[in-house]
Amino acid sequence: MSNSFDADSMCGVLESFGYIRTQDGLLPLHLFPWQREYVKTVLSHERVAVLKSRDIGSSTIAVCLYTLMALRQGGDFVIASYKKDSAKALFETARTFITNLAEAWGPLAKLKTDTDYHLVLANGSHITAMEMSERVGRSFRAKYLLASELAFWNNPRDSWAAITGSGVAGMSITAESTPNPGPEGSLFESLLDNPAWYRIEQDYHGNPAHTEAWKVSKLAELDGDTARFGQEYECSLDKASASQSVIPLQTIRDAMTRDEPEGLPVVIGADIARYGDDRTVITIVKGRKVLPQIVIRGMDTQEVAKRIYELSLEHLAESINIDVIGVGAGVVDALNSIGVQGVNGVNVGEAAWDGERFANRKAELWFSLRQRMLDGELSIPDDKDLERELMCSYKYSLTGKILIEPKDAVKKLLGRSPDMADSLVLALTPSMGLVA
Repeated sequence: MSNSFDADSMCGVLESFGYIRTQDGLLPLHLFPWQREYVKTVLSHERVAVLKSRDIGSSTIAVCLYTLMALRQGGDFVIASYKKDSAKALFETARTFITNLAEAWGPLAKLKTDTDYHLVLANGSHITAMEMSERVGRSFRAKYLLASELAFWNNPRDSWAAITGSGVAGMSITAESTPNPGPEGSLFESLLDNPAWYRIEQDYHGNPAHTEAWKVSKLAELDGDTARFGQEYECSLDKASASQSVIPLQTIRDAMTRDEPEGLPVVIGADIARYGDDRTVITIVKGRKVLPQIVIRGMDTQEVAKRIYELSLEHLAESINIDVIGVGAGVVDALNSIGVQGVNGVNVGEAAWDGERFANRKAELWFSLRQRMLDGELSIPDDKDLERELMCSYKYSLTGKILIEPKDAVKKLLGRSPDMADSLVLALTPSMGLVA
């Protein structure tokens, strides 16, 4: 990515002329060491993903840098955030930076238009802030994009397609966020892992004011909630998932690195594709070992039933658990019609065995899997898609019973149906009549 400044010159301009508004009033912009590295990275890479702590100036440096680039090099700058007041605050950072430039910058810093969420610079460049959704962004031709708190956007994949589809060739993008273990965070996590994106990870130590005494004070402010501190200040998806996911991330990763021998019983679980873009996923469990999952596309119910039957013979399966909601019932009927033994139709929408704790059978089965994984009983395939699907969120109903996030909602957030996780849950379904 070519720029008219080198990193040192750009940092010099930012610190020589930049001002930001803080809780202590209007102050000169002073860059932390990690922010200098960020500037250098943006000037040499078009795609930058920042996994960040709160209160280290990540959004501030991005806004100031892109505002300066819009002033000096032209091009529109779009600030997209997960909620309106956040977008407004970042927009105010850009306005403060421009309106407090030294007099020598007057001609460049003159504003043609200045509204609550949109301003036009003297060179014709636009700076716009917005709460992101899939309905906005397509009309903009952005040269610079800050996607703030991307892991918390609503409908992140549709929104991302809308805003990135509006860019010009060579658009510079910074996607930054604290971690989110929920399915909303999967898009941001995929960018962090994408080799086409330059990854920066900076915890609370990025701000020199964050000493050990500060940490003690912040933890006290959070009532000792180490999981929340881990999420917001240590960039820890593991700690954040401990309180928000059915199965904590570290527990999932432990199961993926564990190597249990094959044993008995042998159980097959099958989640049958409901729509054209869904997958049929078959999971085979031998004792405590989960074998690599089998993913099938484009087969009808008879073909799927035949494949499951062949696998049951090959692996000497004692039972076959199939989700009977929707087209899965047809697979169960097909297997029963040819006399296959041990076929169980599982309706996850039925009442839970433990109706005082769980809202339905689905929640009960997920928590049965959770307990087995927490107890270290299972080894599962090392698969990134399965890992993210297993980080399913849960909540409590109005009557205090546990509910799992609906499949359609997870599909919208992940960009795919969580068939791999559902198939694993089915394969580990306890014997009928046994309380999970």
